[in-house]
Amino acid sequence: MTVSDRAPYRRSVRTVSGVQSSTLRTPPRLGALSARLAAGTAAARTEAIFCLLRGAIALAGAATLVVTGGEQSVERTPLLVAVWLHVALGLVSLAAVVPLSRLTSDMATTRVAWVATVLDVSLYAAYTIGFHAHPGAGTTYGIFVLLIGPVRWGWRGALVTGVPVAAVASLWPQQNVTGHTYGVAQTLLLCLLFVAPAAAIATLTRRAGGRLRQAQEQFRAAFEHASIGMALLDGDLTLLQVNRSLGQLLGSTEAELYGTRLDQHVVPADQQLLHRALGELSFARPATRLEVRLVRPDGLPRWGLVAASWLAGSSGVPPRVVLQIENVTDRKEVEARLSHLATHDGLTGLANRRSFQDRLATTFEKAKRGGEPFALLYIDLDHFKDFN
Repeated sequence: MTVSDRAPYRRSVRTVSGVQSSTLRTPPRLGALSARLAAGTAAARTEAIFCLLRGAIALAGAATLVVTGGEQSVERTPLLVAVWLHVALGLVSLAAVVPLSRLTSDMATTRVAWVATVLDVSLYAAYTIGFHAHPGAGTTYGIFVLLIGPVRWGWRGALVTGVPVAAVASLWPQQNVTGHTYGVAQTLLLCLLFVAPAAAIATLTRRAGGRLRQAQEQFRAAFEHASIGMALLDGDLTLLQVNRSLGQLLGSTEAELYGTRLDQHVVPADQQLLHRALGELSFARPATRLEVRLVRPDGLPRWGLVAASWLAGSSGVPPRVVLQIENVTDRKEVEARLSHLATHDGLTGLANRRSFQDRLATTFEKAKRGGEPFALLYIDLDHFKDFN
């Protein structure tokens, strides 16, 4: 293994604003784990987070019971059983994190959420009924069960977990190490104080998330089905996302374009112009437009009108560039044809009087500046006007 192999996973990239920034590259093993965790849907990843939180709370509860048993004169055998139950719940929950995060169906994720909720309520009820008579065997797992319903489903979830947890805690109150318990009124008030804010916040978050998902879906549909080429670029002009129209314009598939640099698809003579225009994008200048000649694998000439917009980054999210490329090949060909007809005869294709006068004026100017002589040859054909 060389020194360079042991170097930190760090590289320097040049952003479109021309600023050097250092970014960390994910180590291979951590990158593989991240890819596995990100394989499922957003809802699946949320359930995986809930499962991870359940495991952490269960293991923390086990640690708390161990400390309680060491410091207080309580029954050791029931406490030891309670500790191992918490450890088992924590380990099973942690083992389920990765499989849950890889679920690719929202319907399957919803079923898992309902099953997990029923199991949480059942386990909490069984534990509380079994250990309520043992001082110091109380568990914070009940708070997790109480809150998971409203966090998952808002006010509807508050009824799913809040009512059974409040009923169990009222009928079989847990005792602290001194044998003290809360009264029914205190228990119900605590449950309400926990559940109501959680349900309200979850409902507002779900509504905001629904609007965000709708906006994302609208942008995705507009992006994919746009009649002009669109792409999302990172700071070094790498294509992160492309639509079908851009692939058709560049003569490649979307998969072939993904991960390539934009300047690879522009003729070398226009690459500097492209770099300069996109390099000036910033908060002060969030958009730019330019025309460039494009490169296709089949060699067909194409002109593109590039409209680039700057997307500022946020915490942990680097800036991006949204690109629109319109095929203006026909317009450029018409402009070139009109320009040619303006200086050439439409019948013979030879330079016309205007072109001759422009070239003669240019030659005079060069001769005047450089002092070099030139000659003008005049040829007249007899009776040529009879034909033209």
